Amino acid sequence: MACAVVLDLDDTLWTCDGGCVSFLSLPFTRVSEDTLRDARGRLLHLRPDARPLLDELRDRGVVVSIASFNLPLHAQHALRALGLGDRFFRPQIATISKREMLRRLHLSLQRNGMGYRDMIFVDDDLKNVILARALGITALCLGRDIHSLADVRGYLM
Repeated sequence: MACAVVLDLDDTLWTCDGGCVSFLSLPFTRVSEDTLRDARGRLLHLRPDARPLLDELRDRGVVVSIASFNLPLHAQHALRALGLGDRFFRPQIATISKREMLRRLHLSLQRNGMGYRDMIFVDDDLKNVILARALGITALCLGRDIHSLADVRGYLM
């Protein structure tokens, strides 16, 4: 059984005008439960299946984290504004490689008895998925291997 699910943010957990939360302008205003507006009127939308999946994973005791190449301030502000700021174990949000983010998460998860093989990684970028697979992680490309975040359920036991 996978004990940890690691999600990318842009075009995976959410979509946003401009393609990347780091390109949006702070502060964010919550327009609805799953939509934010930035200071210039651009929108960020949590994927419709994201919140239900996060709720289910929490209820099942699955560790959930983030590996996202973004400016931490922007991504963390968006997560807090969506009411998701406290949902993630040691989120890796930085302008470093995904390999390094996954390595850092692996080190933290090892302290809880989990390894790369206990992780599911979801990203919309195939090159990041291939990199994660090379580490022994079950890695899923959104839009290719799965068509919605809800499909992650099929990889949990």
